[in-house]
Amino acid sequence: MESFAEVPIIDVRAFLEKDQEAMDHQCKLVARSLHEFGILIWRDPRVNEQDNEDYIDMMEEYFQQEA
Repeated sequence: MESFAEVPIIDVRAFLEKDQEAMDHQCKLVARSLHEFGILIWRDPRVNEQDNEDYIDMMEEYFQQEA
C-alpha cells in the first residue's frame, strides 16, 4: 500500500458550491483515489474539527478494548 500521505483529499466544498470546474477536478481525484488506493478521504467544511477528533478518539478506544 502506498503512503496515506499520497491519497488525494476530496474537497466537498466544490459540490456544495456547485462549482462545475472544481467538481470535475474533484471527480477525477475520486476516481484516482479509488483506483490507486481503494479509499476516499473527504474534507467537508460542515464538519467541526473537534467533533472529528472526538470521533476518531472514540473509535480508537473502541478498537483497543479486549474482547
